[in-house]
Amino acid sequence: MRHFRQILVVLVLMLSAVVFYSCENADPITSVNQDRIFQTYDVEYRGDDAYTYGRATFRLENASGSYITLTGGNAGVTFNGSNMSEVSAFGVVYYQAGVSGVPQNVLFVYTDANSNSFSNQVNISSQAIGFISPPPTISKSVGYTFNYTGAITAGETVWLRLYNASNDSLVFERNNITSGSSNITMSASDFSAIPTGSYYAKLYRNDQQPLQEANPVGGVINRSYISTRAAFTLVN
Repeated sequence: MRHFRQILVVLVLMLSAVVFYSCENADPITSVNQDRIFQTYDVEYRGDDAYTYGRATFRLENASGSYITLTGGNAGVTFNGSNMSEVSAFGVVYYQAGVSGVPQNVLFVYTDANSNSFSNQVNISSQAIGFISPPPTISKSVGYTFNYTGAITAGETVWLRLYNASNDSLVFERNNITSGSSNITMSASDFSAIPTGSYYAKLYRNDQQPLQEANPVGGVINRSYISTRAAFTLVN
């Protein structure tokens, strides 16, 4: 019992230290120049979850500046009309929200401490990507070309990532940035170092867009669409 209490005390102290560290490394929005707040928005659809995640991060001057908390005044941020929840840990502060499925558009509305509002919308459904007829079995000695829906457009990157089905560990990845391309090939040489067994593949489609409304230091919107997994057995 005494040992358990000692462990509990240590955990409480560690948690307190984390909270203190997080607070010490973030500035309340009312303490900074409202024109010097850099906005970063992330939207990610995950096919396996059938869920769209949104994140908003505010930093001083640029993407590497100190974190800013929306504490005080009329400050706040919404995701398709819903208030976003603050997450603060290990010196990182951001706001999160989400919605089931793939909304056609995602709208972030940020209000600073002076009641100035900035609306930024991004289309996530247009980023949809998925495998075209993935095979249940792939031969290492032959290799395979993974075809997907939705050819790459300028500024986009598509990643093919392979995972071990037994422990979800990443075993291979390759990207494609060629505009108009709709496939990624793995040769026999690429498969040579991967043992036979059960695996699954996912496609990650990413890009970055400028904001429609921002203060003088600007900001960005990062989009990401992750396909549902395609399971396969790798054989010799």
